[in-house]
Amino acid sequence: LRGVGAIDGLPVMPGTENAPLAMRAQMAAGIKSRLDAADPSQFPAQQQQYMRGIGVLDTARADELAKLSSRSDPQAVNAIMAEVMAQDLRADLPKIAVPVLLVAPFFEADAVMRGITQPMAKEYYTSLMQGTPKLTVVSIAPSRHFVMFDQPELLAETLSGFIKTL
Repeated sequence: LRGVGAIDGLPVMPGTENAPLAMRAQMAAGIKSRLDAADPSQFPAQQQQYMRGIGVLDTARADELAKLSSRSDPQAVNAIMAEVMAQDLRADLPKIAVPVLLVAPFFEADAVMRGITQPMAKEYYTSLMQGTPKLTVVSIAPSRHFVMFDQPELLAETLSGFIKTL
């Protein structure tokens, strides 16, 4: 293993980084409980809402992706969401011996409502990765969570450049 590339993947769920482990577990259990109680027939609509609001920029592409993701088992999706919410892997970041590239998507129209600029978002991602010895954070805009669909060429260029440094 000579390097790690992460696309909007972080060691802790953004927004929970200051929550104690016990609180994080409670939050995860609460989310799982609420999601498990939801009507399974609503899962496709929930996936569409997610893809349109957080997933990708293009509405037509969001709808295509929602059709694919809605074929997932809702219980499995709920379980992984709870697991991600409960985890905090930051203590292990200093153990990573290879270079790490973190791709941080940014979409100004979403961020402006929270008063966040692209440099602020990049700094936030960097702070969540604190302790990673050989870290590079690259912000790609405009993009939502699935950068590979919003900015495929820019992502490919970024990954290719990172691989060449290894």
